[in-house]
Amino acid sequence: MHDSKGKKSRIVPMPARVVSDPRKWMESRRLLHEHDLEKGQASVCLPKALERKYPGAVRELKW
Repeated sequence: MHDSKGKKSRIVPMPARVVSDPRKWMESRRLLHEHDLEKGQASVCLPKALERKYPGAVRELKW
C-alpha cells in the first residue's frame, strides 16, 4: 500500500541484522495492545477534533 504523496514507495532498506529488533518491538506492542483491548483499557491520545470526528479510533488497531 502506498499512501504517500504521489503514491511513491517509501521503503527504506535496512541491514538484515537490525530488522529483527523493530519487528520484535512491534510484535510486543501489538500483543500488549490486544491485551489492553480485552481488559477495556486500550486507547490512544488524539487531538480533540479527531476524537470527535472518529470516536472509535482510540480503540482501533491498524497495522
